[in-house]
Amino acid sequence: MKNKLIANGVGAGLVSAQKERGITLIALVITIIILLILAGVTIAMVVGDNGILSRARNAKEETDISGDKEKIRIAIISSRIIDDDYTYLSKENFEQELTKEFSDSNVLVEENEDKSFIVSITKNGSTRKYYIDENEEILRSDDILIINNPEKLIEFRNNVNGGNSYEGYNIFLTGDITLNSSEEWEPIGNDENPFYGTFDGKNHSISGMKITSGSANLAFFGVNKGIVKKLKLLSSNTINISDGNNVAGIVGKNYGKIENCENNINITGGSGVAGICARNEGETILNCINNGDIKGNKNMCGGIVGYNVNEDSLIENCGNNGNVTSEEYYVGGICGGNRGKVKKCYNKGSIKGNGYISWDGGNSKITQAGGIVGQLAGKGLIEFCYNSGYVYVRWTDGGGICGDGASSCKINNCYNCGKVRSEVNSGIGCIGGYIYSSCSNCYYLEMEKILGGSNRRFGWKY
Repeated sequence: MKNKLIANGVGAGLVSAQKERGITLIALVITIIILLILAGVTIAMVVGDNGILSRARNAKEETDISGDKEKIRIAIISSRIIDDDYTYLSKENFEQELTKEFSDSNVLVEENEDKSFIVSITKNGSTRKYYIDENEEILRSDDILIINNPEKLIEFRNNVNGGNSYEGYNIFLTGDITLNSSEEWEPIGNDENPFYGTFDGKNHSISGMKITSGSANLAFFGVNKGIVKKLKLLSSNTINISDGNNVAGIVGKNYGKIENCENNINITGGSGVAGICARNEGETILNCINNGDIKGNKNMCGGIVGYNVNEDSLIENCGNNGNVTSEEYYVGGICGGNRGKVKKCYNKGSIKGNGYISWDGGNSKITQAGGIVGQLAGKGLIEFCYNSGYVYVRWTDGGGICGDGASSCKINNCYNCGKVRSEVNSGIGCIGGYIYSSCSNCYYLEMEKILGGSNRRFGWKY
């Protein structure tokens, strides 16, 4: 009985102690909250979506991810040492070395057709995935979409046009895609729902794309506000819209970046027609090539860009090999109209402007066609470019480098060895047609007479 009483006393004491500790903990929490409030820290700042606790969890997550990536890098190096081959990473040895590095986790390695890998690491019921590309760059796979067939590409397109911008995502093509050429292609992204992610074609190709209807922003991508790179469009695609605006191979309207892309499609459109991008309001178009013939039934036609809109919009290291024709005016080997910067570009295709815009109260008819740029306006710049293609204008303002240049623009360090011709012996020159722009270090090759006149640097220079 005595022992029982003692036991009961001990039990009661434990319960009492637990209650006291509970009360003390509550009091401590309340005290901390009061102190935080007095310090100007709200409850939301502590437990909200961007609160102290949330940021602490995110910091831990980022630390864990950094640790995972370091272990993956070590596994890559170790695997290459085992293989004794620094040009190829074998799945078997890579998985073996990953298992050593993540000894407390389950590791699964998937190899893609392009020799990239997806690594899944599972610990305590939680899985993190990483994508290792052909350059061994390591990315979180949660933010990656792999496209390896037409069905996945169409699903991705529908998601973008349905409102998923894919901002922060990397989308990879891991193989060539052949679309159904009997079905009309709906471009990826539009004015209401543009694409914001990074689309990496990994130098794979698209074939079978058909665009023969629509009114504007008609290309593989309709409206891009992200990055589109390493994509090739084969000549088996069809883009032919007699009256469409902003018609191109890669992007219709660009607010982002386009890099290392190639177009081989012969393209016909209305106004704003180009091989790579019809209307560029973005940052850069870099290292792109056009091999297709470009025809615009209206104006603003170029081998790379139809209209380069903004002062900071840059076209660099691009080349055009296709013929570019405008049935109206503003036509160039690189871009039809340029208010931005065109640097280190070349044109080898024939440039033709068959129409005109009335000027001076209708007394003048001007075409504005150039081997590099048709119309140079705003604070536009052409620099370190060359043209070897034939330039033809039906009326005036035709030049080997630039058709028409405003006084606020610059043309520097350019070279022309292509012929320039007009149906009227006026306003054409080996460098520029009607030029107010400053021009320095520009040269041309002595060639045949320009329609019955002597060789000259400019048609008009002011």
